[in-house]
Amino acid sequence: MNIEKKLQHFMDLSMLTANQERSKEVSQYEKIALENLESYKQEAIKKAELDLRSGKERILRECHRNAAATESKIKKEHSLLLASLKEDLFSRVLDLLEDYKSTQAYEELLYEQIKEAIQIADGKKLEIYLDPSDLHSCDRLAAKTGLPIYLSAEGFLGGIQAVIKERNLFIDHSFLSVFQDQKAKFHFKEAGYGTNSNTLRN
Repeated sequence: MNIEKKLQHFMDLSMLTANQERSKEVSQYEKIALENLESYKQEAIKKAELDLRSGKERILRECHRNAAATESKIKKEHSLLLASLKEDLFSRVLDLLEDYKSTQAYEELLYEQIKEAIQIADGKKLEIYLDPSDLHSCDRLAAKTGLPIYLSAEGFLGGIQAVIKERNLFIDHSFLSVFQDQKAKFHFKEAGYGTNSNTLRN
């Protein structure tokens, strides 16, 4: 498995873990919302039938308007909930990344990323940068690779960034780039009101 696949695999596992923790909340909310909407519709229809002689058409129109307003409100609340859960989910992913960075496997990943950058440089001058939080790994990685290792002025969650100035090339193996890409693409699959869909996808 190459470095990018390793990083993506870890991100996928983190996303899956966080997803599993939130999916029950989404499912429960959608179930209650759908049940409430259906209950409201049924009660409104019953009332319309009872008042049939006193103005069936007028009552049914009012019923549909009220049902539409109720559905719109539920959808708005549902969207706000999903937005909140998405932020919570990715906050959990950040926690999992921090846990991973405290393992030996993370430093081994940094080493593999640096080796790949060295291959890409193919003898050209290479500048390697680590996230400021990885200060403790600088000396060990410098000793293993034979290259000076710098700390970036700006944090990027983890991984490495590298510059090959002679080729005007920037190599970004940072966790931040992967995290931002995953967050931008991720969404909960919206439930179709009137259906039983409550699937999550990213």
